[in-house]
Parts: sequence; C-alpha cells; structure tokens
Amino acid sequence: MKTLVPTIALIIVACAMLSPLASCSGNAQKARQWLETGQAAFGKDSIYDAFINLQRAMDEAERAGDKETYFEANVYLAMLYEQVGQRDKSEKMLRDLQYVEATTNPSAFSSQYYFRFCGYYATLHQDYDSMIYCAQQAIKLDKKLYPNDLTYLYGDMGNLAEAYLAAGDTASAWEVVRQVNSMPQPSKRLGLGQIYYLRSLLETQNLDSAYHYANLCYECSKDHISNNILILSLQRLCALDSCMRNMDAYMEHKRILDASKEYRQGTEVAYKISALQEQGKIERIQEKNEKRLWIGVMLIVLLCLALFTVISLLRMSHRNAQTKQRLAESTIQREMLEKELLQLRMRKNEAKLEAAHKKNVSMTELITEIKHNLPNTEDEPSLATLESTMKIQCADFLERVEHRYPELTDNDVRLMGFIRMGVKPKVMAMALNISMKSLNSARYRLRKRLKLSNETNLNEFISGI
Repeated sequence: MKTLVPTIALIIVACAMLSPLASCSGNAQKARQWLETGQAAFGKDSIYDAFINLQRAMDEAERAGDKETYFEANVYLAMLYEQVGQRDKSEKMLRDLQYVEATTNPSAFSSQYYFRFCGYYATLHQDYDSMIYCAQQAIKLDKKLYPNDLTYLYGDMGNLAEAYLAAGDTASAWEVVRQVNSMPQPSKRLGLGQIYYLRSLLETQNLDSAYHYANLCYECSKDHISNNILILSLQRLCALDSCMRNMDAYMEHKRILDASKEYRQGTEVAYKISALQEQGKIERIQEKNEKRLWIGVMLIVLLCLALFTVISLLRMSHRNAQTKQRLAESTIQREMLEKELLQLRMRKNEAKLEAAHKKNVSMTELITEIKHNLPNTEDEPSLATLESTMKIQCADFLERVEHRYPELTDNDVRLMGFIRMGVKPKVMAMALNISMKSLNSARYRLRKRLKLSNETNLNEFISGI
C-alpha cells in the first residue's frame, strides 16, 4: 500500500506533463484540416465557410506553433478580405506576415498567391522594384513546383511584363512577351489573357493590332467576372473603341464593364463580412467554452481533491457567465448588422425599380416618336428608318426567330421583321429597292425555308411566333 500511493502520484504527474504535448499535436492536425476545408470553400466562393474555417486554422496553428499552416491560412484570409473590398486589412496582413514556402500542400498555391498579392499592392503604391521582385519570385515557384502546368506561369510572366511596362522599361516588357510566345499554350486561358492585355498595351502604333489583342484578352477572361483582367480588357476595348469611333461596340463594352464593376464593388459584401465575423466570434467563444470545460474535468480527475474540485467548478461557473454575456452581446450586434443589410438591399431594389421605370418611359416615348415619323403613305420610306424601328419594336421577336430558325439568312429575318411590323408590301419593296416580283420571290423562298404548307398564311404564322 505504501508503494502504491507514490506510483499513482507518479502516473498522475506524467499524464499532466504529457497532456500539453498531445494537445499541441492535436491542434496542428486540426489546424491543417480546417485550412483545407477553408481553401475548398474559398474555391467555391462560399464566403461564410471560408472565413470561419480559415480563422480557425490560423488561431489553432498559432497556438500549435505550425508556421506553414499559419502562413497559408493568413494568405487565404488576406485574399478573402481583398475579395470583399477590405483592401487595407488584406495589405496589412500580408505586410506583417513572415514568408514561409508552402511544401506540405503546394497545390494550394499559397506561396505564389503571397507574391502575386504583394506585387499587386506594390503596383498600387508605384513600387516598381518590389513589383518586379515579386513577379520573379512567383515565376521561380511556378517552374519549380509545376513544370508541366503553364497556366500560372503565363499569368506571372504577364505580371512581370506589366511591372516592366509600369517602370518604363518597354524593351524588357517586349522581351517577356516574346519569351511567352515561344512557350506552349497553357491548359487554361485565363493566364494567357494577361499576356494578350500586355500585348495590346505595347501595340501603341497599330490600333487594329491593339484592338485584336484586347479582344483576345476579353475572350480569355469573360468567364471570370470577378477577375481583374476582365475589367482591364473591357477598359482597354472602350478606349480603343473611342479612338476608332466605333460607338456601337463602345456602348456594348461599356455596359459589360459597368456590370462587372458593380459586381466587384457591391456594398452588400462589406456588411455581409461584418455579420460573418460576429458569427465567427460566437462560434469561437463556444469552442473556448468547451475547451475550458474539458480542462476543468481533467484537472478534477488528476488532482482528485474535493477542495480543488469545488474551486474549479466555481471558476468555470464564473467563466460560463462571462461567456454567456459575450454571446448575448455578439448576438445582438449580429442581428443589428443583419437588419442594416436588409435595409440596404431594400433601398438598392427600390433604386433599381425606379431606374427600370424611367428606362421604360423613355423607351415608350422613343417608340411613339419613331411610329409617328414612320411613313404611312405610298412614298418611298428610308430603309434605315424601318430597320431601326424594327430593332426597337421587334427585338424579342428577332431573338426568337434567330434561336428557332438559325438557317435563315439576314434578308429572311429582316423580311419577317417588316411583316411583323405590318409594313405594306409596296412600301417594303420600295424600301428594299426591289420589284414586287422580287419581293414575292423572297416571300416564296422564306416559306420554303420555314417549311410552311400552302394552306398556312405567312403573315399569320409570323404574327404567332
């Protein structure tokens, strides 16, 4: 009995000493799991899941001393803050972060993202030397870690060329573009779009060539509405459209550009991230509360003293009361943010409805004016006037015809539009500068292409589309 008591005491002391080591290892494993979950949510644009899991990974990795996981979680959180419009916070996180090359999970591109975003923020401050350095470091990582995948190498080569161009070194920018032209095509076109954009900027003497590469850049990036290259390509196309006096193309590109900027710069996101942060605080407080309870139970088992048990329970009770108070405060703050976000959405929807109403009124007045000016006599009308009227009055009809009957020619579609408008055959023939016989032949060919029977009236058929 005398030897049993010291043995039990020794086992209790050993368990108490080994417990922190086991806890540290478990924290590192949990941090890596939360990081991978957050990275997957980030790739799916699930802001809530990404924020919560990345924050968990960062906190747990810091406690466990896992520098690589801590670095990767910080990089992805910085990208998340940049995505939701909190650029100052994103830049500060990267500036204060110590670089660690990601080797455990290189497919997450954390190291490359670190240099790309540092280079991007250097661009905003016109720090050209840092821009060039960051682009060169990212290129080295691309060649080292992904020698068989040129997708990201193309993008980083474009960043390097852009840095040289911003620094005024046009010759070096051209040299990078020539190097890329000698490389094989990447599997994904987004990185290639950045090279096309730089090529468009460098083609200052040839507007047609500059427009060609700007359009290629837009084609490569138009499926990525949140990407900066899409906005840059549209801005370049608008500038070139203006120089070339191509107003129709300018209006279309400007419309797409405004829609992309509205998507990127929406004010709802900042409110949403604030609400998510409060929700994250609530969950982290709950987790800390669970850990405190677990630690309290372990202390009770290890110490096995009634006095220490009572003291521990009193301490945990006090902490639980504080936790409940903080939870209540966080819940109230989250509800206030959600109400503010709902009011913002309502104001935004009211503004959209008012803008749509004004647009409909303007369009109605325009159609009325065109109808008033459209000739109703047998005089020869203007073909341009008829076509412009048709594009306004029959826009939906023309879209349905082109979708259902792709084999029709432009003349067939225009003839159907005139018939839909109720233009008289004689007026139609005079506007098209053809004879009535030619017009009847055109109607006959149209019936053949539409595969109409002899009993079907062409005008009634077109009116029913």
